[in-house]
Amino acid sequence: MSQPYSQVSTIAQLSRVIQRLRRENRSGTLNIRHKNDATYEEGQVTFVRGQITQAIAEKRIGTEALRWINSWDNCQYMFVSTEDVSATNVPATPPAVLTGPSAEDLSAQAQLVPHRVRQTEEALSIIEYLKLSRTHRHVFLLIDGQRTVQELERFLKRDQQGVYELLRDLERYGLIQLTPAPQQ
Repeated sequence: MSQPYSQVSTIAQLSRVIQRLRRENRSGTLNIRHKNDATYEEGQVTFVRGQITQAIAEKRIGTEALRWINSWDNCQYMFVSTEDVSATNVPATPPAVLTGPSAEDLSAQAQLVPHRVRQTEEALSIIEYLKLSRTHRHVFLLIDGQRTVQELERFLKRDQQGVYELLRDLERYGLIQLTPAPQQ
């Protein structure tokens, strides 16, 4: 299942690849390899509907990783599309952002519904790469796009704040998206 990498030789060329993926509203993962002396540095940029949702490069994450990747020249890249997954499993609602665990926040957190934004195999590979806990893996596998945080608490036999923190970790790494439960 190995796909060939495409070659770019300048920073501007890699930037154009990223801009094209954004402009075309693509969903998937851009894997990038950059030769640094005798070793390769590797990075990943995740897109959901053209928006960059996550970047990882070596030990860097987020904006820092994206800046680092954007400084690379003479690199190789491969884009792995997840168009079919994101079109069916990711709701159009942007992720909910909650700040503190007040009573209102706890109530709102309990009603959030996590949705996968990565295919299972790819997500488990990232969880392993990031050395996240076995519990993170278990939580990811329980996510079906219908269970609320409150329901996951019962499955995991953990308190709400503990479950919510695990979910926020998965969201921060671009593996899931938290959205409000639909009104009934």
